[in-house]
Amino acid sequence: MTAQSSANSIFFRPASAAIVAHVGLGLGIGLGWLAGPMLAEFAPGEVVRSALLAGAAWLIGIWLGLAVMVLVSRRKAMELGLAVMASSVTRLLSALFLGLLIFLGAGPDGRSFWILFLTAGLGVLIAESLWAVKTLNRASEASASGVGA
Repeated sequence: MTAQSSANSIFFRPASAAIVAHVGLGLGIGLGWLAGPMLAEFAPGEVVRSALLAGAAWLIGIWLGLAVMVLVSRRKAMELGLAVMASSVTRLLSALFLGLLIFLGAGPDGRSFWILFLTAGLGVLIAESLWAVKTLNRASEASASGVGA
């Protein structure tokens, strides 16, 4: 088996990407709670409602982004770079669109909603970036050593 065909036989697990993205979402919402002094003037129920609505927008964005990543890369680790970029754009745009729809439709408090929305997005972005770098490094090392041949 050639090095190129060996590299193309290395697959990644979409479930691991999903778990990492969901953990990132939780960490992002938690980071938003650390902005407590900025959220203190709101009723606790409103902050919880804003966190749930912001989290829902990102959750749907994560699922759409993961679907795009799997479709673009065909689960091949060596094609993951472009797939991660396509996934990130899909996740970002769909979460932003849903966030705007939720904000305009459900009417949560603007400041608490957008603080929690942005920190959730930051958590997801950090988690996704760490996962992608680790997965791409593993795929590069495996293809260089001929693993998967």
